[in-house]
This record gives sequence, structure tokens and C-alpha cells, in this order.
Amino acid sequence: MCHEIVSIDSKFKRFNVNDEFIHEITNSFSNLHLIISENGRIPKQIGRVSIKKRDVIKYCGKERWFHVTNSTKQNDISGQICIDMFYDHQKSSISIKVIDYLGINVRDSVELYLLVTVQGCGKTESKKLRITPEKGNEETILIECENFIRDDEQRPQVTLALWHDVFGGFSSFFHGQVRIFLDENTLRTKEEHSGPQWYYLKPRMSVDENEESTSENTDSSRLGEIRLRLLYMADHILPLQLYKPLQLNLLKSLNINPFLLQIDIASIARPLMKIFFKSDSIRPLLRILCSHDIIKCQDINTLFRSQSLASKIIYEQMKFLGHHYLLISLKPVIDMVYNEHKNCEVDPSKLKSDDCLESNKWNLITYGEIAFSRIVDSYYRCPVSLREMFFDLREVVLVHYPGREDVQRLALSSFIVMRFFAAAIMNPKLFGIKREQPDPIVSRTLVLVSKILQRLSNCVVSSVSLSVKEPWLDSVLQRFTDETHRLAMMKFLDRISLSDCDFSVSGENLSILRDGYFIERKTRERKKILNKLINQKRRYVILTETEIYWQNSKADDEPKGRIQLQEVNLIEPVKDEKNVFRISSPNCEIQLQAPSTVEMNEWIVQIQKQRKRQLMIALRGNESSELLEIDTERELETLHMTLYEHAETLKHWKNALEGTAIPEGHPPLPNNVLEQLNNSSNPEEAKQKFHTTIHDILHGTLLIEKAHHDIVANFMNQVRNGKSLRELPIGDDNYLLLKSRFQRIPTQVS
Repeated sequence: MCHEIVSIDSKFKRFNVNDEFIHEITNSFSNLHLIISENGRIPKQIGRVSIKKRDVIKYCGKERWFHVTNSTKQNDISGQICIDMFYDHQKSSISIKVIDYLGINVRDSVELYLLVTVQGCGKTESKKLRITPEKGNEETILIECENFIRDDEQRPQVTLALWHDVFGGFSSFFHGQVRIFLDENTLRTKEEHSGPQWYYLKPRMSVDENEESTSENTDSSRLGEIRLRLLYMADHILPLQLYKPLQLNLLKSLNINPFLLQIDIASIARPLMKIFFKSDSIRPLLRILCSHDIIKCQDINTLFRSQSLASKIIYEQMKFLGHHYLLISLKPVIDMVYNEHKNCEVDPSKLKSDDCLESNKWNLITYGEIAFSRIVDSYYRCPVSLREMFFDLREVVLVHYPGREDVQRLALSSFIVMRFFAAAIMNPKLFGIKREQPDPIVSRTLVLVSKILQRLSNCVVSSVSLSVKEPWLDSVLQRFTDETHRLAMMKFLDRISLSDCDFSVSGENLSILRDGYFIERKTRERKKILNKLINQKRRYVILTETEIYWQNSKADDEPKGRIQLQEVNLIEPVKDEKNVFRISSPNCEIQLQAPSTVEMNEWIVQIQKQRKRQLMIALRGNESSELLEIDTERELETLHMTLYEHAETLKHWKNALEGTAIPEGHPPLPNNVLEQLNNSSNPEEAKQKFHTTIHDILHGTLLIEKAHHDIVANFMNQVRNGKSLRELPIGDDNYLLLKSRFQRIPTQVS
């Protein structure tokens, strides 16, 4: 079954051909389709690019031209089928029975037919097998197959074609086929065969067994070309118990003197943050790391401005815990900039002949004031976990710089303003505020608004007057660096670093999180098509922090209905209805039809997340790690891969601590680690602890990698022996990813 995973609505003259689209695909797939549609009241498909999974892997990381071809139903073939096939010697026949199928785009009440054709056994014979709506049934067909004709032109084979009978006639819709070559492995007796096998359905095939017979490569079907660079990564995750030694070593590191090797900070910061947050150990970890950064800092004006493990983990935690906070605080002003599309250029060298500098200046000041107000007035919405983190940061600075509130605010502004608010305004797509990249005019406006916030932040924490790097912006910046703005920013920094304050959100301060138009579907039993069309009503739907409500149009003052999020007990797609989902509470239910599958899924996810937040507030709880979506196994696997890629280096460092020289060409032990070891109160004991830590990490890393190898070897044996599982059907290309996983990692470390 085809699933829409992302939809990009590009506007004329605003589409960025170099834009990047990243999406996580949780389901297995055999083909990736890029559909190009013409925007209009009813979107019209122009064509599509269809790429097999094995080609996605083959061209991964490379730029390549792909043909845009006509969209055909053959492109949509997907799904898999479970077949029980064995050879009956007494009857000299092949016995075939359908056990199950999945991923086929049909309604439950529809009957399917399997057209079975045997070739290369002396004659060609075909039979039809009916599949009931209950999927598997007791019906079995026997096809004679006695004399095998083995030649180079045609191998003995059985073709299983799945058809859907819509109008009472046979062969009305083709769902795909499976081709099985007959040999000693596939034609075993009932006692010898390995049981039912899962197969991927594929399009019609040509005489060449490896070539699918499609019309996509013909000149007449080509509509043009599109140049793409595909990047595909697959995470192979093991059960949690196999990662336990690594997890315990990480948590145990809080109790010993840290040795900050900081290898590949960009890769390890996010998984480290999530693992320690999940185990409620993130606060002591950040205290240790921040204290280490303060000790190393030689210029107080650059405190936390450089990239370190501490700054990267805090950045990742702000993005992870503060996404909802960003949406409430900044999305309205960013949406305003996108929609109004006003020119805010104030650099004379970049002005066009018809631009008005004074008008542009006031446009920029207006957006800057709105952004500033929404930030400083948002302190009560800052998540408790972030306020605790900022409180700890302030306390650590206080230990090293007692009585220096300016340094405390400098540390806070380095993160909450510079790396969070200002960075999110400059790149709203990176922070998940907008799905599309801004066009040049909007992008320039966002950059200038971000500069205003950065300048104000620096002004608040600086004890001396700041130099002006861009004189053309000075007249705007002077407005934002007066005493009123400085005091408001200082008060904001102080408030968000108070962990024990209970800030509540009043009704008049509620923000709109999402809005849009839907079709309301009545929840009564199915009627005739005409009645269903009459009963459909267009609704303008609004999601706020506490409720979801709907009205006839955006201009209406009174809603037609509303549901409090705390009362919602069901949010789910409606079965057999296109893009329809229901929201239910004990007193109300509404069914809404979204414009697309992507939009429906996004609304469902956002309503569910906001409902969780409201339940936490009702229970007077914190952002509990149990309610946040953290895949511990996946984060540990990410750390494992980073450690394994550096396993050779770690092994040489361990040997160096034992007295063995590090081979030429390999990195030596970092000087800061040697200094920590030699300056310890007991250097020998410190070296022994460090040696033990490296040994434990290496041992755990190699155990995890051995488990990966064993699982891959088991899968590959199943593929070679013709065995299959529902998760690994015959014809699936997922095993290529399992094989490729070990092409990019080093040889095993002894």
C-alpha cells in the first residue's frame, strides 16, 4: 500500500531548487515515488519519478538525473503475500495455497483472485484461485508439473498474479505478481518444505527475470528529467538488554573524574542528551560539563560562545524540550513575515531603485518589536525542564564568579537568545517552525530581525559600549538598545532561570498552535453518495493550547463546537475513509476530512502531543521523561556506531596506558587528558580508572557489534536458503541495507 510521507506546496517564483527535505520512514518500502503535481483547486498529477529501494541504496549520496514519467496504476503496486507451495509426488503436481496478504490497497469486503501459471514443465497451464475477504482460506489448487524442460531460453517457473475483480469481470485490476523459479529448493515435498513463505508483489516482468516490464523507460512516456541527490540511512536497532553495558558505563561516568575526549561532538550530543534525560541524570551531567567549560575559558566575554560538548548538549535539549515553546512564542511573527512579504532591507548597497529606505526601516522595526515582545513575555511558557537547566547553569556560574550577575546573564543569553530564539528566527525550517524554506526577501527579513535580538542580547550582558560592525543598521539597533528594552530582556533572563516558580497560562494569553479548513463528516451510518455530499460542511478548525474548536469561517466570532484537550479520549483515522480522522470526548465527537494524508497525520500528532501536555498540567507534573518520545535503544545504537568507528583509536590509547607506543599515523592521547591524569591527586589510580573505562567501552562495543553480525548472518542465511518472514519477505531489498551496514565500518578491533 502506498503511503504519502511528505507534501511540499511550492509557490510560483518561490521554490528553492536546492532545498532539502528530510523525513523519517517508519514502514518498510520497496519503491520511492516523487509525484509532481500542478497546483489548483483540484491538484492534477503531471508525472512521477519511481525509484526502487535497491537504486536508492545504489545512488545514495550521489547527484543524478531521473526521468519523470507518466503516472500509471502500475506504479502503485505494493504489498506482500504469503504462499504455501510444495510438490505432491503422488499426483505429480504443485500444490499452492494462499495463507495471508498485507499492504494491498483494497477494502475488506473485496474478493481477490490469484492467477497461477506454470511454464517450462512440458506445457503452460493456468488456474485461478479465489481469495475470500477473510484472506486465508482452505482452497488449494493443484497444477500438473511432471517433465521439466531446462534450457537457456526459459527456466521452469510458476507465476502468481494477484487480481481484483471490481465489476464482476475477471482481470479488472492488477495488484502485482510473484515469480518463483522451480528447482530443488522450491519444489520440496510437504514433509521437507520449510512452510509458508512471504513474497513481495512486483509489477509485470519481462522475459528477463531481473527486469520489470514497465513503460517508464520508453521515450513516449518521458515527460522530462529532475536532478536529485538522495541520502538514505537505516538504523538497525537491537533489543535494549544488548545495550545495557554501554548504558551503565555512561551513567557510571558521572561518579568519576571526567576525561572529556570530545570525539565527534555533533554525532554524540543528541543521543547523550536523550539517554541522560531519560534516566533523570541530565542535570548532574550538565553541571559537570559546564563547570569544565568555565574552568577552560580564558576570556569571560566568550563564555559558552564556542562549540563544546556542554554547549552542544544544551542546544539539543532546548530543541528537544522547547519546540512547543518556540511554536507558541515565535511562529505567529514568523508566519506574519512569510505572509506579508514586506521588504525590510536597510542596507543602502542592496536597495533597488524603487525601494523606500524609510518604509523598509519601519517594517523591520515593527517585526523586531513584535518578536522582542513575544520573547520577553513568554517566560511563563518556558518548560519546567528548561527552567531547571537554566537555573543549574546560573548556579554553576555563581560558584566560579560569585556576585557577577552579568556573567550569569551572559551564560543564559548565550543559549536562550543566541542559540535558540535568534537561531530559530534565522532558520525556522531547521527548528521545525516552518516546513518550507523562505524566499530571499523573507530570508533577509528574518536575518535582520535575528541580528536585532543578538545585538540586544550582547548589549544586556556587556559592561562596555559595543562597536558597530554594520553602520547602516545602527539607527535601527539604537531603538532596541535603550534602557527599556535592556531591562525587559534582563527581567526575562532572570525569570526563565527560576526553577521553582509556578507560572500559569491565562485564557486571554492562549496562542493558536494550528488552524486550517476541513470538511466535517457526519458520524451517522453510511448513506447514499448524494446524501453524504449534502451532509458535508466546510469548517475552519483551530487548535489552541487547551482546546480544539471549529466554526463556519475564519471571520466568525462564535464557534460551532469545541472539545477540551484534557477530555479527548480518542484521536484516530477513520477506516476506509480518505484522509478522515475522528476526535472524541465523552460529550462530543467530530470527524474531519483533511486536504491530504500528510496534513491529517500532522494534525493527529500535534493534537496528541498537546493533549499530553494538558494532562501533565492537570496532574501538576513536569515534562516527565516517560511522556516524551525517546527511543533509548536507537540513541544507544547511534553512540555505539560512533564509538565503533573510533574503536581503533581507543584500542591504541588503552595500549598506551599499558606502556605500548602508539603506531605512527594514529592520534596520540590528547594533551588535556594527559594533564588531567598527571595533575590528579593520585596519578596512577587515575590512569588505572581511565584504562578500565576504555576497556569496558571497547568490550561493550565489540559485544554489540558481534550481535549485529550474528543477526545479519542469520538474515542472509534465510535469503540464501529461500526462507522468508513477514518482516523479511522474498523479493525485499532490505537485506541490501543490512549488508551495506558493514561496508562503512572498520575492521574488528581485538
